[in-house]
Amino acid sequence: MKVAIGALLGPLGGVSEYGRQLIRALDRIEGPHRFYVITDEPEQLRGVSGSVEVIALPFRGGLDRLRWQHWALPRLVKRLRPDLYHDTKNALPWRLPVPSVVTIHDLAMYRCPETFTFSARQFLQRHTEHAVRRARRIIAVSRSTRHDLEDLFDVGHKTDVVYNGISPEFFEAPVPAAEATVLEKHGIAFGSYVLSVGTLQPRKRVAELLSAVLQLRASGHSDLRLVIVGRAGWKSEALQRQIAAHPEAVTWLGPVPGDELPALYRGAAVFASPSSYEGFGLTVAEAMAAGAPVLTTRVSSLPEVGGKCVRYVDEPTTSQLTTALGEMLAMDGLRRELANEAKARAERFRWERAAAETVAVYETAVWGAAASAKTGETRGLERFSHHWHGRQKKSGRVM
Repeated sequence: MKVAIGALLGPLGGVSEYGRQLIRALDRIEGPHRFYVITDEPEQLRGVSGSVEVIALPFRGGLDRLRWQHWALPRLVKRLRPDLYHDTKNALPWRLPVPSVVTIHDLAMYRCPETFTFSARQFLQRHTEHAVRRARRIIAVSRSTRHDLEDLFDVGHKTDVVYNGISPEFFEAPVPAAEATVLEKHGIAFGSYVLSVGTLQPRKRVAELLSAVLQLRASGHSDLRLVIVGRAGWKSEALQRQIAAHPEAVTWLGPVPGDELPALYRGAAVFASPSSYEGFGLTVAEAMAAGAPVLTTRVSSLPEVGGKCVRYVDEPTTSQLTTALGEMLAMDGLRRELANEAKARAERFRWERAAAETVAVYETAVWGAAASAKTGETRGLERFSHHWHGRQKKSGRVM
């Protein structure tokens, strides 16, 4: 089977990370399928070989997305003549000459419409609705997202849940000297801060988190800081002013290199993600894999990711965040217990597994469910298990 995959990798964010990591994981899977990756930044996939061929398709940003998505990309797909096209970013070309699969990361433009500009909301809703109607199969990154798709579009019958993976470096054993260097570079001390990772936008509720840290500083945690990693997003101006007004309490690092993130997670007293909606909750999963104690919100997909291994607030209000953070900071044993359990739970979010389950979706899309009596998830799990244990035997970890 030949599969063309569209992956815009230039824009920052979890969706681009999904494309990068999925493609690298597909490249590591042994099998008969060929993958042709159409991307704006082929250098980000340097090193892939074997079953993956990378094809450059330049993208100038902004409204050039329309040309890239709906004119240049389908022309290239037509020349490649694949059996299937997979779009990794919530959209499909309006005219596509082959069957398709689309990954839907979240439905925030429907569930939290107030956190988008009118034009952005209209653009995203139009493209998402077209994609879910047009696609032969849909990949949802959580059961919560699948529920949203069923509720909004009645497409649950053709939707498969494939959880995101976590980059391997988050699972690696820490190197204390190297991690100390990262913290020193940013002027922060181990165990002295609450960490937030993600784009600054209203849905992430960073303003309430900062207010909670300020209250805790005033009530005895005078050295506590909020450290923020992420770029400025829409409607973040008020939060930026709040950050600038409290340099003694908050450090905004902006985007940081990916290889620094594990150290920042592990150095945090608590990682906090009080988001009001997440399609998957990648930063929560990353923090769990790195061994950080996690505080998040009991909404959308976040309980799926965290299970019983993280601390929840029911609403991301300043009051609830202050109480929960205060209790976690006062109980070292609880934080260590949560971190250890979360690290073990995060093992289920491996990119090898996500890639195997994605291939099972491709097979169902092209050959139909009757091609196997097993579900796509079961076939994906078996492929993942075979691949994983083969790696362990080669490394000598399994007898």
